[in-house]
Amino acid sequence: MAGALSLRAGGVIFHRSDGVGIALHPMWLRERSQNLEDYDSGCRQRLYDPWRLPTDLRVLSVGPADGVDVDVRFSDGHAARFDLAAVERELDPSRDPDALPPRIPWTAEGLTLPTATAAELDTGPGLVRFLDGFLGLGAGLIRGTGTEPGTILTVARRFGPVRETNFGVLFEVRVEENPVDLAYTPLALFAHTDNPYRKPIPGIQFLSCVRNDARGGDSTLVDGLAVANAMRDADPDGFQALTTTDIRYRYDGDGSVLEDVGRMIEIDEEGAVCRVRFNPRVEYVVPTTAGRLDAFYRARAAFGALLGDPRFEVRFRLEPGDTVMFDNHRLLHGRTAFHANGARHLQGCYIEHDGPESLYRVTRASLDSSVSNHTDMRSATEAGR
Repeated sequence: MAGALSLRAGGVIFHRSDGVGIALHPMWLRERSQNLEDYDSGCRQRLYDPWRLPTDLRVLSVGPADGVDVDVRFSDGHAARFDLAAVERELDPSRDPDALPPRIPWTAEGLTLPTATAAELDTGPGLVRFLDGFLGLGAGLIRGTGTEPGTILTVARRFGPVRETNFGVLFEVRVEENPVDLAYTPLALFAHTDNPYRKPIPGIQFLSCVRNDARGGDSTLVDGLAVANAMRDADPDGFQALTTTDIRYRYDGDGSVLEDVGRMIEIDEEGAVCRVRFNPRVEYVVPTTAGRLDAFYRARAAFGALLGDPRFEVRFRLEPGDTVMFDNHRLLHGRTAFHANGARHLQGCYIEHDGPESLYRVTRASLDSSVSNHTDMRSATEAGR
């Protein structure tokens, strides 16, 4: 059952279906008018500038339309019909059909990475199921993607446009004679964020296995969200130091100088962890007072120890034809050392978050619409019997 609107002193109160009343600003409601003259029917963008509306806008009248919608007249002469169910969905994020799965912090114990075959991703239900797990946990494993060099681009573009960097559209992860990055050696790599020096930092990374007959070289993932939350619980002062101290991240090599400044742990306005940026090979704390530096260095040591704690690390071996994708703003990745006399060849590339997020919303809406249409057709058939 949808809510209801009532007029109060030039404004409106929205009465939710659970009885809770919420005051709505007249301008907030006016901007959500869905009249044909307000929006382009193709791109769904406004045909007017909201900032041009009178700032003293008031609601003059509220009246029922058809039991589901309500007619509202404003002091600027505009009249609009509102879908009460749509208004309630916007006021309650849990009812938003475009809401993404909540992020779920994880530890290694009992973790199963979301996994799908390349063929399953070609079906709507298989794609939504995989993305639901990926968006919640920050990682997913795709099997059967092929071993032909360059196949990773086809896989990544299934989810969004590939981002080109100074390393190319894709990059090779294998031992090189004169490496421009430690990834191109057989050394172990501690859990880290890729490319923290970029503006913006690449959002999602793909690594696809072309060949792997080396001894060692297991892939590792750590949930930076879970580790940062553990740091906050165990050491609030240390957590504060990591969220308030500026770090300079810098790459200087291969004809490129890339630099950005940020915090090791970034939080949003509500204090929730929104990004972890950890890469000891390329980070340098910005000069500040001795006291702040002492606090930061202690906190960094504690945070690094947590990132290396086996409780938080999931370890697995990528086999030829496997592709792993992970949220580079949240998860840290690494690998164990391997013997250079065995071939280990991965290819990697990056996309941004908006690709998988849009794909999830569009595909899920399409599935929901198909189910709704099927239900309506079945009901109509049964009614005609």
